Amino acid sequence: MINFCDALVSGFLTFTCSVYSMKLFYMLHFAVNIGICTIKFLEFLKLAQSIHQLVTMKR
Repeated sequence: MINFCDALVSGFLTFTCSVYSMKLFYMLHFAVNIGICTIKFLEFLKLAQSIHQLVTMKR
């Protein structure tokens, strides 16, 4: 009976650890995606600002 309990506990721990690592990985992936989107958005804003400056300078 003790072996069964040990197996159950170790299996549960392994399952919990794997689930948490998957959640952590997904959160990290999500954070990286948000960072990339933010950087691209900022670059787009800079581009728009420079285009706006060019347009206003031509006038």
